[in-house]
Amino acid sequence: MKKSNTFKLGVAIVAILIVAAGYFAINNFMSGQKGSKTIIVTIKDSTTSKTLVDSKKYKTDAANLGDFLAQYKDELGVQMETSKYGRFVVGLKGIKTEDMNKGPWWMYGYESPSQNITMKVGEAPGVDTLGINDKDKVEFVFMNFAAK
Repeated sequence: MKKSNTFKLGVAIVAILIVAAGYFAINNFMSGQKGSKTIIVTIKDSTTSKTLVDSKKYKTDAANLGDFLAQYKDELGVQMETSKYGRFVVGLKGIKTEDMNKGPWWMYGYESPSQNITMKVGEAPGVDTLGINDKDKVEFVFMNFAAK
């Protein structure tokens, strides 16, 4: 009976440690680096195969991608709308999603070398959720999805 209780206690402790580690990893990922940092931005329009911004470096104190976009609103031609899930990008560099049901839409990917994280275009979380760190790369792509 003692062995069974010891085993259950060990399993419970391991489970708590896994949950705590996940919480701290997600919290760190979502909060972003404080203070000055440089991020690298690329903006592409896949509907015309044009690159509008090619790996340009931007200095910012913003903690998340949404605040960075608000900071560079004029230069990047940022248009965002707010939903119950937070802000989302509807326009960049004069190109705007006209029909949210049909697209094309602005999607983005994210790479953070310091966190060893890579998310393909369309996999990254909302702009208010995504914390940014020094030397992170963000690639925005105006794109449509083929019906499946």
